[in-house]
Amino acid sequence: MSTEKVTKVKNALGKVIHITTKEMFRSLFFPGYIIYEVLLDSQKPENIDSRLARLEQIKQDLKEAISAVDSLQSEAQQRKGEVEKLRAAIKKLEEDKNNVENILQVSEESFARLLSRANSKGRIRGWIDGLIVGFVSGVISSLVAGYIGNVLNPPTKTPSAPILDNQTSPSAPPKTNSKTPVNQK
Repeated sequence: MSTEKVTKVKNALGKVIHITTKEMFRSLFFPGYIIYEVLLDSQKPENIDSRLARLEQIKQDLKEAISAVDSLQSEAQQRKGEVEKLRAAIKKLEEDKNNVENILQVSEESFARLLSRANSKGRIRGWIDGLIVGFVSGVISSLVAGYIGNVLNPPTKTPSAPILDNQTSPSAPPKTNSKTPVNQK
């Protein structure tokens, strides 16, 4: 809240308290003074006007004090809402922290059990297990790679036609007819 609002509230409340205590003091110690003042005020219009002006000023000061109190109240309600949101967030974070700590504790226990088993098996048993796992995973990865290679780039098939007697295969040497003379030199 701004200091200007606080100052206005203090000034307004100070004026109200001053005037109220002054009137109460007069009525307690000088009861006839009020009657006398009322009688005099009824006869002097300047006093009535000044009193009305003073009452109007008190009314304005009270309105300012009420508006300042209302703004303070709305700010307090807003801050209260923010505090409640922060408390809910803190509570949720604490629950998450507890859950994570429980999970970590379980993970630490299982990891410790795994290490104790590995140490009890012995070094040779660990080597044998490692070799078996490596071999099996290598075979599986080779088969998968071959399958993927065949799927992506399938082998091309050449059409094979039956070879007849008078046809020659492309790989066989050309046939020569025995009746035809071969170039003789």
